[in-house]
Amino acid sequence: MSIGTATTRSLESIYDVYKRSDDNMYEYKLAQATSPKSKVIDLLVAALAERDYMASGHGERLAKMGEIMADKIGLDDDIRRNLIVLAKVHDLGKVGIPDQILFKKGKLTEEEYKKMKEHVKIGWEIAHRSKELENMAELILHHHECWDGKGYPNGLRGNNIPIECRILNIMDAYDTMISDRPYQKGISKQEAIEELIRCSGTQFDPQLLREFIEVIKYKEAMEL
Repeated sequence: MSIGTATTRSLESIYDVYKRSDDNMYEYKLAQATSPKSKVIDLLVAALAERDYMASGHGERLAKMGEIMADKIGLDDDIRRNLIVLAKVHDLGKVGIPDQILFKKGKLTEEEYKKMKEHVKIGWEIAHRSKELENMAELILHHHECWDGKGYPNGLRGNNIPIECRILNIMDAYDTMISDRPYQKGISKQEAIEELIRCSGTQFDPQLLREFIEVIKYKEAMEL
C-alpha cells in the first residue's frame, strides 16, 4: 500500500502508524523511547518494512553489527545506543519519496537521484517533530555524509561526521551489497569487502573500515 508522494502526507501517515498503535507511548521517558528495545522504534521499523521502505531484516542486521562494532572499538553507552537505534530508523525519511523513484529497478536519473537524497531531510523532520526520536534527528540527517566530504546533505568530512554515521555508512553499504533483492542477487561477502576497501578514504573512514572488516572476518570464522 502506497503512503503517497507528498512529504506532509507522508509525515502524517508515519505518525498515525505508531500513534494509533499505542495511545500511551508518550508516557515513555526519552531514554526508554530511544533505547534499542523501544516500542516506538519497533513500530516504526515494522511500518517501514511492511511497506517495503526498508528491506525486511535490514535494520535488525545493522543493529546486530552495530553492537559488535561498538564492543570492538569501545564506544560509550550513549553512542552505542544511538548507533543501534540509528541502524533501525536511518531510512525513516523514505516515506516521503515517490514510489516510482524508491522502487525503480533501473538506474535513477539525475533528477530522481536529487529527489531520493531528500529522504535524509524528511527523516530529520519526522524525528525532530517526535519527542521519542528528537535526539536522533541530526544522526538521521547525516547518515549519508562521506569521509572525503562528497556526501550529503551538508558535505561534512572526516571526524566532523558523527561516529555513529560513519559506522552506519559502512555497515549499510555492506549489508545492501550482500543482500538479495527481487530484481538483483547480492554479491559475495568477499566481493563486498573488496568494494568497501576500494572506497576507503573516500566514502568510508579508513580506520573504522579496518575494524569492520575484522569484525566480518571474525564473524565468518565463528560460523564455520
